[in-house]
Amino acid sequence: MRSSDLDSAEAQHSKLAATGDDPRDESRRARYRLDLEARLRHPGYTSSPGFPEGSIDDILALSDPPFFTACPNPYLRELISRHGTPYDELTDTYARAPFSADVTEGKHHAVYKSYSYHTKVPHQAIMRYILHYTDPGDIVLDGFCGTGMTGVAAQMCAFPDASCGGEAVRWGARRAVLCDLSPLATFVSYAYNAPLPVARYEAAVAHLLSAADQKVGWMYHTQPPKLGGHVVSASYFVWSQVFLCPACGCELAFWDVAVSAESGEVSSAFTCSGCGAQLTKARCPEAFSTSYDHAVGGPVAMVKSVPVWVHQGRKPNNFHYAPTAYDLNVLRRVEQADAPWWYPKDRVPPGDESNRNERIGLTHAHHFFTRRNLLAFSCCWELAAELPYDDRRFLLFTLLSTNRRVSVRTAWHPLRFGQASMSGTLYVPSVSVENNLLDLLRTKARQVKGALRASPFSAGDVVVSTGSCAQLDLPDNCIDYIFIDPPFGQNLQYSELNFLLESWLRVRTSDREEAVINKTQGKSLGDYRNLMERCLSEMYRVLKPGRWITVEFHNSHNAVWHALQEAIARAGFIVADVRVLDKKQMSFKQITASGAVKRDLVISAYKPRPGLERRIRAAAGSELGVWELVESHLSALPVGALDSTSSGKVEVTAERQDCLLYDRMVAFYVQRGLAVPLSAATFYDGLRARFPMRDGMCFLPEQAVRYDALRLTCDAARDDLLPVVDEQSALRWLRLRLTAAPSTYRDLHAPFLRACSGWRHDEGKRELRELLEENFVCRGEEWTIPDPGQARDVAAMRERRLLREFREVTAKRGPIRGPLRREAIRAGFRKAWADADYETIIAVADRLPAELLMDDESLMLYYDQAQSRTGRL
Repeated sequence: MRSSDLDSAEAQHSKLAATGDDPRDESRRARYRLDLEARLRHPGYTSSPGFPEGSIDDILALSDPPFFTACPNPYLRELISRHGTPYDELTDTYARAPFSADVTEGKHHAVYKSYSYHTKVPHQAIMRYILHYTDPGDIVLDGFCGTGMTGVAAQMCAFPDASCGGEAVRWGARRAVLCDLSPLATFVSYAYNAPLPVARYEAAVAHLLSAADQKVGWMYHTQPPKLGGHVVSASYFVWSQVFLCPACGCELAFWDVAVSAESGEVSSAFTCSGCGAQLTKARCPEAFSTSYDHAVGGPVAMVKSVPVWVHQGRKPNNFHYAPTAYDLNVLRRVEQADAPWWYPKDRVPPGDESNRNERIGLTHAHHFFTRRNLLAFSCCWELAAELPYDDRRFLLFTLLSTNRRVSVRTAWHPLRFGQASMSGTLYVPSVSVENNLLDLLRTKARQVKGALRASPFSAGDVVVSTGSCAQLDLPDNCIDYIFIDPPFGQNLQYSELNFLLESWLRVRTSDREEAVINKTQGKSLGDYRNLMERCLSEMYRVLKPGRWITVEFHNSHNAVWHALQEAIARAGFIVADVRVLDKKQMSFKQITASGAVKRDLVISAYKPRPGLERRIRAAAGSELGVWELVESHLSALPVGALDSTSSGKVEVTAERQDCLLYDRMVAFYVQRGLAVPLSAATFYDGLRARFPMRDGMCFLPEQAVRYDALRLTCDAARDDLLPVVDEQSALRWLRLRLTAAPSTYRDLHAPFLRACSGWRHDEGKRELRELLEENFVCRGEEWTIPDPGQARDVAAMRERRLLREFREVTAKRGPIRGPLRREAIRAGFRKAWADADYETIIAVADRLPAELLMDDESLMLYYDQAQSRTGRL
């Protein structure tokens, strides 16, 4: 964009923002649209990170500036200038402890059920966090907004709900900035956060259904044998893929040979009706049919499917039957009918998930619909597109919400009202359901009306942007709280999963900025970590100092969990609390930083205040800065809470344990390129001399008083909440046990073995006796925590052993193979960093197994900083 053009656009923007009329006034909306169009016409604007794929006209048609743009939103600053509170370091008095109460997530609210998405946090759960961390009028950010539940939660805070907060909660609406790479996600988010009056929605739905019924209603007509020739609308049709017998080549409809419609059983083995051969589906190749595809402009071979069942009515007056001559005639008419309405013909992009259907011929967007549902959906889409914007967006929202029930991805399931759909995948079942789209729309419209009635807020307090949250058009230090549910590695490929519906919107995700692990895109775990770091660094920039970010995270791979932890730390945040979502109990339970596999986690982290960092830099090399950092960090940690599932025992706050406090201190210094002033032994001595210890945890004096009062009401802290997966977590487990009471080897042995059941396969196993002898002292037959005078000698001796083992391991040539003693590698890297021997860190790291290195937050921290110091990063 030329400077003169940019100045003109900015001047127009300032003029728009300065006007005091209603932002939703039609004349002002028109001016915003003209302003957005002017920006889109300049190439410099369309080069923004995460700018979606689509024409300018299609992006404009989808957008409603300034509240929602299907591209990076240039009007975000308006919300800040109108409603934000400037940050002032000298007068800021904000103080909150991390949210540490149990949370129950309700998934049956009308708002939650009206639109299904790959991952979705109920707004009631998010409300608990927003109410805790913010005050009315504060501004909340969600950089991975999905369907916009953070915005809904922010606005719902205006309506007191006893289930979401106690007497201390300050009720009142908050405002929100929502961002996502996916145009589908942001379009749905805007619909949720700018609701339409129910009466207006009902009128628009009635108009669409009446017009659609006249045009395509006949396509769903059937003539049930039981009704004596009377014509009615079918509820759904069942289709079966056809396979070939490898013995005789006979075509076999999977439904006919393997499915019992009455019992719902699907046989893993079946008999060929032609030759009697015993078969399984895995042994049989699919049958294909070739036809001319006018949309593609050539012949297309697709897996063959045939209609096998018709279902009409609802329980208890429903019935089903095999397709009749009438049904087959309707299908022939559908196949011969013209397609007067537009529908997407986009080629399915290559991808780890989208490639799965290439072999069965589903290569384009329209291939994922039966001919009947493709025509019906395109007819309804065109009817909706003819209406004014607000009516149109809610009708399109309703159409899109049928996505799990309207494509060939809907599986037949006799125990789930005849069908089921799989989320998070593009899998196409062998037996699929073709629903009556008009019936689906009637059902969905009732759900959407319920959501509208449950959303009594007006538009204007939430702004939505489409693009990468690695570059937000927001000033520094302007956001009061951040809640995110980010992508988690390779679990879900969002851009591929959203491709079908975004093809209908005509604006698609640009996957270049997508934070995923994807072989087709060439993105590794390291790429995922770097992309997440960029996004989190931008969030760090816009968040006010002393404020909080909550990260909800789901993954079954420990390496991804560690990559996210590292990205959070490298962005500058300091983690204060990590909790695991116990799905069985529906509550959050605290865990340590390791052993997070196969759990849903909630991470609470904060942005340190600028004065603290300035003072630490000024005191570089002095231990005074260390203790100020520790004191500041302890003040941000939860004091303690009763665990509701452990007979009234107090929870362990893992972040208060000495080893984790040391890790946080080291990370803070290394990430900022500072020398670590204290060794572990000296740090532990100083910690015990300066701060009171309780149950193996460190407190500020005033916190210790509160913890003591809590301990009078309950038993000792739980140690079974600490997973033991490596030497570091084993030592935490032992410290907690021995702090509570000295124990003999015999008393410790059995519980220790049980706790170690999840020990990492790439971590050298440590015997209990070795750990006791290296880290604790024995008095008589009982092992106990060393007293302050002994602790320094014990720690120093252990460090010497670890360094000796590090030298032995690294002295060998070639790759360093596991299982390894990670504590020895960490000790070696600590020593090399203290000596500014960055080449040793890099050389050893390059010889370690890649998975081990990426999976260890501490090792990666030293490795990345060493590369940065030597100019290699």
